[in-house]
Amino acid sequence: MRKLLSLGLLLLAMLIVPLIPQPVQAMTGSGTQASPYIIYSLADLQNVGVAPFQLDAWYELANNIDASDTANWGTLDMLAWEASTTYHVDHYVTHGGNYYLCREAHTSGASFNSQYWWNYGSTEPPLYVGFVPIGSRADGAFSGHFDGKGYTISGLFINRPAMDQVGLFSSFSSGASVSVRNVALAGCDITGSHRTGALVGEIQGSSSTTAIENCHVQGTITGHGISTGGLIGRISTDSAGLKEVSDCTANVVLNGYNAVGGIAGSAQGVNVITRCHTLVNITATDDGGSLGGVYGYAQNADIVECSASGSISSPDGFTQLSTGGLVGFASDISVYIYRCYADVNLDLTGTGEEAGGLTGFGGRLIQDSYARGDVLFPLGSRVGGLVGYLPWNRTVERSYSTGQVTGASDVGGLIGYGEEGDGAIVVESFWDIETSGQATSDGGTGYPTEQMTDICIYEEMGGWCIAEATLPAGYRNDGYPVHGWVFSSGYDWLIHAMPIDLDAYQVVHFQPEAIIVGTTLPNLAGGGGVYEDGIFSWGTNPAGIETRLDSFLMPESVYHFEPIMPGARDIIEPEPGTMTGGVDLERLASNPFHPLAQVIASAPGITLGLAWLGLAILVLIAIMLVVQLKGQHMVFTSLAGVAVATMFYSIGVWGLWVVILLIFGLIASVVYERMPTL
Repeated sequence: MRKLLSLGLLLLAMLIVPLIPQPVQAMTGSGTQASPYIIYSLADLQNVGVAPFQLDAWYELANNIDASDTANWGTLDMLAWEASTTYHVDHYVTHGGNYYLCREAHTSGASFNSQYWWNYGSTEPPLYVGFVPIGSRADGAFSGHFDGKGYTISGLFINRPAMDQVGLFSSFSSGASVSVRNVALAGCDITGSHRTGALVGEIQGSSSTTAIENCHVQGTITGHGISTGGLIGRISTDSAGLKEVSDCTANVVLNGYNAVGGIAGSAQGVNVITRCHTLVNITATDDGGSLGGVYGYAQNADIVECSASGSISSPDGFTQLSTGGLVGFASDISVYIYRCYADVNLDLTGTGEEAGGLTGFGGRLIQDSYARGDVLFPLGSRVGGLVGYLPWNRTVERSYSTGQVTGASDVGGLIGYGEEGDGAIVVESFWDIETSGQATSDGGTGYPTEQMTDICIYEEMGGWCIAEATLPAGYRNDGYPVHGWVFSSGYDWLIHAMPIDLDAYQVVHFQPEAIIVGTTLPNLAGGGGVYEDGIFSWGTNPAGIETRLDSFLMPESVYHFEPIMPGARDIIEPEPGTMTGGVDLERLASNPFHPLAQVIASAPGITLGLAWLGLAILVLIAIMLVVQLKGQHMVFTSLAGVAVATMFYSIGVWGLWVVILLIFGLIASVVYERMPTL
């Protein structure tokens, strides 16, 4: 009986034990580079920097973390405002009919000091405030190293509209070497006051180096103060510190009004951002400015191989200063933008100035960059497809824009207002006069879409390192040039090769050596845009022009020839009726002798021209021989030669050939007349 009872208890234990909640593994490691703290859970994440886990230690994620429960974390405590009371950021009071949230810990004085309080309004604040940003407590900012190991933190919720320096990390310490790598935030919802970003509120810096690498954010970030960013609220450093952000992305909805950017709201001091890309939906919530797809406000920054797409809007008529698809305000002569692009639509309904498809204000040097988004600022001034306002001592080089541009004054297809007389320089840069709706610009050259999508204008400039290539469907950029770094091509720029489509392209046959230096092709467009069919081939090419036989010819204002070797190409512009020799290409395209001429020309050493000449002579001899056999007079033989020569001319043979055939016919007639009759 005891054995049976023991066995029964054992079986019951086996059934019950798995149902008992097991303790989550706590953070392990010692916090050194060789043995970092390992974060397993949301609780571990919240404990980063909380004793005994130091703020200057090394941390790693062990797995993905579901942080959605933070939407139910933290409550605000309602206290009465009283003198000599100590308040913290989780406290709020009522004063004058409004609710005020504590901005920072302080001991109140004899009167209410709004410096320490943020006016939430008459509506009672929400119950939950969410995650406590790492490094926001009294013991200091984060000064260590965090490696996400490629894992994702999902559903992070922070709702602290009165608090500055809000994000997963509140701030990075000044004077320390700090790094955050390989982590993603998905579905985050972050709200703060000044200096708010999903990853970190503020990167401070004095004689320190900070690196943010391979970090990614998707979610909504709202800032009720200055500097709101997708990843970073604000980067601030002096000349001795370096802040580097690389290989990061942000797919974010941003709400703010002053210094708002897809990567960082503002970046000041020595900072470099490379290979970062954003998809933004930025909405201005008040009068303000410095809104941009990557940086809202930039100073002393290098921006390299970055991009932004999406939209920036000011829907309620707010006044906006300095709005750009990539950077809103590039403040001084030390902001450099290399090989970047923006496809961000700007829709600003209020008054203001300085709006551009790439930058609203300036940039010391903008090089090898482009903007595709519309810039709609009907009540604004200094509005451009690429740059709104280009001050003195700034340069735009090898760049272009294509978006629609509207404004009230100082509006340009490429540059809205440029101080060229004071040293602003625009070199080898273009805008599309059709898509922009602007025929003028304060710098640059305008072209219609057809030429903007043709490699010709870029090659003619000489400074463009560009090549034609067959690009994947998603990268053809509507035929405009794209950056070569996207494909590691070795070229600064690539432009999509013209496709071959027999239903849309004409194929035309030409006489050998018809294309010579100085000649142009006639335009064969028929009524209603109908193009004739045929075969296009070359005989002996002019020097420097190498093309395949049977290449295809586009029905465009500029014809393109497929090269045999890369780089061996030429462009010939059509001018109807100017082709040397007066060849009628439409009649020649339907020549019944053409198949036979092609067969003869396939023999070694025989060109298509020799084949045509040989056929003409053989036909003429045959006709004259028939006439001679019938005993006709020399006059009839000569007339037969003229008739054959005229026939060949009418179907496209050169006029010189007519003369040759006529002379040949007359000589042959005389010879035949003097020969005995067969």
